[in-house]
Amino acid sequence: MSFTKITSFVKLTTMTVINCGHRGASASFPENTIIAFKQALRMGASSVELDVRLCKTGELLVVHDKNLKLSINGQKELSKLEFSELQTAIQEGRLATLELVLTELQGQYKGVNPIIYIELKGAQGAIATAVADVIAAYCSDHRYKMNELRVIGFNRKHLRMIHELLPESITGLSCFPLPFFYHLTVWRAKRCQASGINPYYTLITTRLVQLAHKNGLAVNAWPVNSGRAMDRLIVSNVDCIMTDFPDLLQQKL
Repeated sequence: MSFTKITSFVKLTTMTVINCGHRGASASFPENTIIAFKQALRMGASSVELDVRLCKTGELLVVHDKNLKLSINGQKELSKLEFSELQTAIQEGRLATLELVLTELQGQYKGVNPIIYIELKGAQGAIATAVADVIAAYCSDHRYKMNELRVIGFNRKHLRMIHELLPESITGLSCFPLPFFYHLTVWRAKRCQASGINPYYTLITTRLVQLAHKNGLAVNAWPVNSGRAMDRLIVSNVDCIMTDFPDLLQQKL
């Protein structure tokens, strides 16, 4: 496996908040589907967040839960289904591969690429390698820039693996930070070479944002679905708000 070195620059902290469709415009359309992602961009989001898992034969499917919302051949657990068994659901738009999403969203935000946050799901170490392979392929032929495909997740080992394979990748550590442990959260993020932290939105304070920014870390909030919470986080100067309602957030930016 080989990776082409790609040089890119990303400003990690900014006064401009990124409007990110959480699993697409998931309040209005089926989550993690092509239509949900495209509608989020039409509603004003410049970014989308999606989840990826491996099926039995090693392909990357855009799915949040380990069990599908649909039953295929009497089976719902994705890790027990072969890719060939998923073809009908993919063709019908009920499921999508990571590659299909990247291809469909290319140039779809005002003629340029959206930022795509790819959250790693599942414990298999193979998922980090598989995602790194896809990112490398899409960046090496200039379909995307490295800072447009950002990998996030709770598993610090996976994030370290991403950096070993793609040293210039942009990553974020998902977390539930508690006030007395803000410094530990920042330390953990930096230890796995993350570029940012993704705290659950109710746990974000201005003090946490300031500490993260002081340490060169972006702060990406999720899942922010009320206008009041959006207002609070915008004032707190978070870098990205992930929401099921990108149209509501757009009204506030």
